[in-house]
Amino acid sequence: VGKQTENSVTLKWDKPKNDGGSKVTAYQVEIRKPDSDIWEIANDYPIKGNDFTVDNLSTGKPYEFRVKAKNAAGWGEYTKLDRPVTLKPDSVAPSSPGMPEVKKVGKNYVELAWATPTNDGGSKITGYIVEKRPAGTDQWVKASPYMSVDNNATITDLPENGEVEFRVKAVNKAGESEPSSTTGRVKITEYPNGRAPTFVKKLTDTSAPLNGEATFTIEFDANPAPEVKWFRNGLELSSSGRYRIVTRTNESKSTLIFNEAWDSDNNSKISCEIVNPLGRDTCDAVFHVKTPPKLTREPEEQRVPLGDTLKVKIPISGKGPFEFQVNKDGQSLANDDCVRIQEFDDFIVVTIPAPPLPPAGPLEISNVSKDRTTLSWKPPKDDGGRADAWIPVTQACKETTFTVPSLLDGHKYEFRIMDINENGTSEPLRSSAPATAKLPFKPAGAPGQPGITGMTNNNSIYQSTYFTLPSLVEDHIYEFRVTAETEAEKETPSDATKPTKVKDPNASTPPEFLKK
Repeated sequence: VGKQTENSVTLKWDKPKNDGGSKVTAYQVEIRKPDSDIWEIANDYPIKGNDFTVDNLSTGKPYEFRVKAKNAAGWGEYTKLDRPVTLKPDSVAPSSPGMPEVKKVGKNYVELAWATPTNDGGSKITGYIVEKRPAGTDQWVKASPYMSVDNNATITDLPENGEVEFRVKAVNKAGESEPSSTTGRVKITEYPNGRAPTFVKKLTDTSAPLNGEATFTIEFDANPAPEVKWFRNGLELSSSGRYRIVTRTNESKSTLIFNEAWDSDNNSKISCEIVNPLGRDTCDAVFHVKTPPKLTREPEEQRVPLGDTLKVKIPISGKGPFEFQVNKDGQSLANDDCVRIQEFDDFIVVTIPAPPLPPAGPLEISNVSKDRTTLSWKPPKDDGGRADAWIPVTQACKETTFTVPSLLDGHKYEFRIMDINENGTSEPLRSSAPATAKLPFKPAGAPGQPGITGMTNNNSIYQSTYFTLPSLVEDHIYEFRVTAETEAEKETPSDATKPTKVKDPNASTPPEFLKK
């Protein structure tokens, strides 16, 4: 089935898979109309192609179709469409126009305007029919012999001081729409200083406790004074039972009072309509009914393993919004990083994220020197969900090793490590034994006694590990010793040399007699 209109359908088919050894020369389409058992030929001439349009059909009725092919040997078997074809109209009647609004009233006429339909039914709106119903009758009649092309009209020849209602229908090629809402009774008379009604103070959303009183108030401006109507969820209210309506036209004010708010009133739409012969206006608000909060059942006792997150669901009932407080051991819990409190429509969830477990041991101490040492440990088996940093001593550490500075030489220290995340601090991991801040090697022993290997008039030279001492004073007597100095400290000095007088061994000497 191809393209369809409201009175035709186009059929398409494929060539036969087997042409019987001879080329297909023509096709024939047959139709069986509703309430008929006879198949009729739909085409007036042989069909050469693979499609055919059947015309002059009616909408809303089922039609059946079949097709057969012809070659040199004759006509083949029929292929029947698997389901009947029911044609639909190209368009339908439009939706109703908006309720007519009275723009002006005169001695024997009225000017009306309305909103166009939200749905044109698939066809252009060709015009509008305005109908009227005089007071005291049930019959609607055309208010004008002609359709209005635009969405406004002036209706004349109306009875002076009479009361008339009006409504409108939209028209397209498929027909007339359902009628619009009515204007209500319009008094046909002149209003020299007339004003269509408008709200000076509109309705506002109102809350009231269950079984309590609620008041809705509007203020208006209009001439003549309007008729005021109140509605709850689209149903008009009257001043009776638990409703009380007070309208004071001299104060241009109207009030709706609920003497008793019911649970079924919650989220009701409260509307007010003001109407006079020159127009109308509406406004609405939402009525909220509060019911006391109630814990439907106590939260059950829960136990979770160390390191697991605790989540407690507390069911509540009532109409909010509520103010609530969650206590633990008589103390209020604050909604912070350690405790998260979330409110939903009918329950509260308290979540206490788990702190991390202690770091895994052992806590190892290495590279001990006189003023620092390195600590090493393993991360915890469970970080509580969100471990962020290691905190040893006073500095943040993100690794599992840390060098502790500024130790005092020779002092003993113990160390402990805590794992910290945003939910708290773990139990500490302690070192297995204290550590003494010292160098990792022993002090050197005393060097050997130095010996003098050479001398000038102002310096001496030592052998083996040697050193030349400059700037000595000739003919002065000196003693010398050596101290070994390591990274740790200066060690014990060596034994001193014998007293030695500094002189130049090659210096000239005064002559003296070897033999007198």
